[in-house]
Amino acid sequence: MTQQQREYEDDIRRLKEQAPELAAEIASLRGLGGVMAWMAGRVLKLGDVDIVPQDEFSLDFVLPLGEGRGYIVFGVT
Repeated sequence: MTQQQREYEDDIRRLKEQAPELAAEIASLRGLGGVMAWMAGRVLKLGDVDIVPQDEFSLDFVLPLGEGRGYIVFGVT
């Protein structure tokens, strides 16, 4: 298991404490394709995403979860 996979699993464990349903939805997502499919299923529009470059190889997808529900951020490499 890679360091990124371990970190993702740790993030999912922490998310389960606050939002178990959301954690269950995203626990198996892998890669940008998985995030995009999840967004489509949730009717989240790509135009609502903030894309924040971190370096030349990675970026963060900042997705609003709806009014008053906050955001979720996916790091994509």
